[in-house]
Amino acid sequence: MVLDRQRVEQPLPHLHPGGDCGACALCCALGWPAERVADIYALAEIDPARASLTEFEMRRILDSLQYREQVIEDWDNAPVMPRPDDHYPRCWGYTGESLSTEWFQSVRLHLADGWVGLTLVLFAGTGEWSLGPNGEMARFDADHWVVIAGAQTRWEDVAAVPGAKRLTRYVRIICSSRSGRGDHWMEVDEFLRKHGGFRVWWVRPIPPALVARREEKSA
Repeated sequence: MVLDRQRVEQPLPHLHPGGDCGACALCCALGWPAERVADIYALAEIDPARASLTEFEMRRILDSLQYREQVIEDWDNAPVMPRPDDHYPRCWGYTGESLSTEWFQSVRLHLADGWVGLTLVLFAGTGEWSLGPNGEMARFDADHWVVIAGAQTRWEDVAAVPGAKRLTRYVRIICSSRSGRGDHWMEVDEFLRKHGGFRVWWVRPIPPALVARREEKSA
């Protein structure tokens, strides 16, 4: 299952000093061109020179688009969505990759129904726990928005057992960073273990033609 979504690369110079991953990811999910990245910040009513798109601003944008009947969203109804708290950052979930089977099934079901996923990940891919700047073990949370736009399984050889094969699960990740991996496939367990991305926000854009017809009727 692969959705027709094209990568929206972050503009240069950046609108936000730290990068525009959130705005670019949402443009990608909505099928908007790169020229509309600035419109995302306008919907959030924030100055990108001073603030980035946090989960709070992203929710405001999606609510605004839903109110305008341009998108519908599936916020908290995914089959696997542990309640986050201060001890379990949202991108990792309570048990992370140990629920990868249920997480992948949820992803496939949403993609099959036309939903596009937005999720926060740890860009560096060093995992939930790794060495901090002072050499001590530290816990890291998400810092980068990406899009989930595909899921597939592949039969692959098992190196340690000649002739044996295993069924491996992959997700298509679309990253807007110019220094990242761009539009790529990643094995599910590796993705959840290294980058997080456990909590997914699902959106389904309403076709522009349908939006236009609704606007004509209400005029």
